Amino acid sequence: MNELIYWVWLSTVSGAARVTPNTLLKYFGSPEAVYQAGEPELKSAPVDWAGCMSLYLNKSLKFADRILEYCDKNKVGIVSLKDMFYPERLRLLPNRPILMYYLGNFIDIDNTPCLAIVGTRKVTERGIRITKRIAYDSARAGAVIISGLALGVDALAHKAALYAGKKTIGILGCGIDTPYPPQNRELIAEVCEKGLVMTEFAPGTPPSGMNFPIRNRVISALSSAVLITEAAQKSGALITAEYALKQHKPLFAVPRDILDTAGAGCNIILKAGAKPATCAEDILETLRTDYADKLDPPKNIKTDGADGAGFGGMRRRSAGRSAIIPPKFTAPASSEDESEAAAEESIPQERVEKQKPDPRPSLLALDDEERAFVLALSYDPVPIDTLVTDIRTVKKVLSLATSLEIKGFVTRYPGNRIGLKAE
Repeated sequence: MNELIYWVWLSTVSGAARVTPNTLLKYFGSPEAVYQAGEPELKSAPVDWAGCMSLYLNKSLKFADRILEYCDKNKVGIVSLKDMFYPERLRLLPNRPILMYYLGNFIDIDNTPCLAIVGTRKVTERGIRITKRIAYDSARAGAVIISGLALGVDALAHKAALYAGKKTIGILGCGIDTPYPPQNRELIAEVCEKGLVMTEFAPGTPPSGMNFPIRNRVISALSSAVLITEAAQKSGALITAEYALKQHKPLFAVPRDILDTAGAGCNIILKAGAKPATCAEDILETLRTDYADKLDPPKNIKTDGADGAGFGGMRRRSAGRSAIIPPKFTAPASSEDESEAAAEESIPQERVEKQKPDPRPSLLALDDEERAFVLALSYDPVPIDTLVTDIRTVKKVLSLATSLEIKGFVTRYPGNRIGLKAE
């Protein structure tokens, strides 16, 4: 049997953004070995099962087989952890996707300067001009723009890259068969054709509020730097900024007037340690440290026409080209018995609710000392005494460790070690 079916099975039974499937893969060696494992073997794995053991004891492959059949028919690509072109940047996440579905042209992301540009959906006229200008100039200089294909800033960033004649990468918070939001259907089809659209969610997964924070960690992880062009105080873009800080990505934000509520989130991010960005060159200067040979020097950046009339929206597409987005994934049954079986095999809503992540405390809300302590950590545990510095005493380290453990940022491990808590 095709090994890929076990990857799809493990992905669908686990759900998105989970550490468990990665732990199981490390313990058993392959998804097929996880599939073959019975309850005694699974219990021996270093996993807190907490009532989810039954998911991994469901050995039906019918649902995974339907997904593979659908992807093959509709030319949807699948890249799993075993594939050499799975992005190394994603491998660094403890809750990395074990596979990604994609449409378009896969690029060498790890050796490409990628700039994530995200922000509010309800973008102001000022935010529109800022996003278009920086995204266009960055793309023309050689940076690949990554965003989430949402309304507002995300859509503007993708359009700017396409207008510059460059590739762009979109990360969905739903199945590859769902052009969401529907207003961006033509844009999503254009990105599929000229760039790359990816998602960790299986075909048929509808968009939901809990999916987008999960998606944001992938946007940040794939990027070489992250820019927030406009965000209110409670904007979802701040979640992407938090991930960027945790993943030690260069983080930028466009400074805003202190009375400008539409940009209040940018000022919060700047206070948390982001660098101010007033033009594309502010970001490109940082990216050139690692990608000097792949980015134009400052004098060669061309900015002609980015604010021209033709950039207000995408040029009208012919009706046929939107067929790049595959039809909705369904798993029809030929009999009542099969219909009941399909219902049992699909991912039930109660499973989704059970796996819904706990509300994440805001890294941006920590004081400078707490934030610096968190950013000094990684997901690999280290002895607590290694965190002691000239200005951070043993007593202070223990105090910070206890406080941040309570707040949900860190986890203590045997041997008096500590590390970031995996979401």
